[in-house]
Amino acid sequence: MISKEGDGRFEIGPNYSDAAETKSRGAMKGSWKEFDMKGSESIIFKGNYTRKVRVYLPPNFKTTTEYPFMIAMDAQYWTEPLKTTVDNLIADKKIPAMVVLFVDNGGGDSRGSQRGLEYDTVGPNNAKFFDTEVLPRVAKEYSVKFTTNPEGGGLFGGSSSGVAAFTGAWFYPQRFRKVLSYSATFTAQGADNNYPEGGWEYQKHIIKESDVKPIRVCLEAGQNDNKYFNDTLVANENTYKELVAKGYHARMHYGKGAGHVDGGVMRQTVAENMIWLWRDYPKD
Repeated sequence: MISKEGDGRFEIGPNYSDAAETKSRGAMKGSWKEFDMKGSESIIFKGNYTRKVRVYLPPNFKTTTEYPFMIAMDAQYWTEPLKTTVDNLIADKKIPAMVVLFVDNGGGDSRGSQRGLEYDTVGPNNAKFFDTEVLPRVAKEYSVKFTTNPEGGGLFGGSSSGVAAFTGAWFYPQRFRKVLSYSATFTAQGADNNYPEGGWEYQKHIIKESDVKPIRVCLEAGQNDNKYFNDTLVANENTYKELVAKGYHARMHYGKGAGHVDGGVMRQTVAENMIWLWRDYPKD
C-alpha cells in the first residue's frame, strides 16, 4: 500500500525561489532528439498542420531496457525547467531513469483550434493519440522500449494541457497513471454535446459518480488564476477536494500572488512534485 506521505494541500509564496534541481550542476545529461509529425498522417487528429516532438533519452540509454516515460504537452513552454530537473533527479536516484517526450500541440488556441480540440475536449482521444501514434513513432525512430506497466506512464501540462494531462489519465489509465499539472483549466472551454460544461464537470459530478481510478494527481493553481477562464483557481480547488473525498493520492499547491502557469511556482515545485509522483517506482 502506498503511503499518504506528500499528499495534501500546500500554500506557498508569495516569494519564490528556484529549486536546486532546476539548475545545471554537472550531472550526466540525457541526449536530445527531435522530429516532426504531420497532421496529414494522423489517424486521430488528421489535419493540415505539423507538430514538433522532442525526445529526452536518459544518460546511459540502452535499447534493451524498458523505460518509464512522461509526456509533456505544450512542450515549447517548459522544456526547461523539466529537462534539467529530470537530469538531476535521475542522477540522484530520486526518480527512475525515464524517457521524456516534449510534444507540441497542433496549433492555435481555445475553442475551434487544433490545440483546443486536443487538450480541452473531455474524452480519450488525446491519450489514445499518444499511445497509438506518438509512442510507437518514438519507439521506431530511436529504438526505445517503453514499459508496458501502466504505473510507468505520466502526463505533464499547464492551462489547457494541464486539464489534458488529467483527462488522459482519467480516460486512459491502462497507459497513463501519473498527472502533473499547473493551472489546469477545469472549466467550460472544452464544452461539447457529450460534456456541455467541459472540464468543469470533473469537479461537479464526474469524480464523485465514478469508480476510483488507479491514478495519482498533482495540481497547482495561483491566487490570480481566478482571472483566467471562468475561475481556474476555484476549479482546481474543487477538483482537489473531490479527489481527496474519493480517496485518491492527490496533492495541490496554492501559489500566493502567483499567476496563470506561474514560472516561479513551477521552478520551485516541479522537482518535489516529480519525486512525489514517482516515489514508489523502481529507481534501478
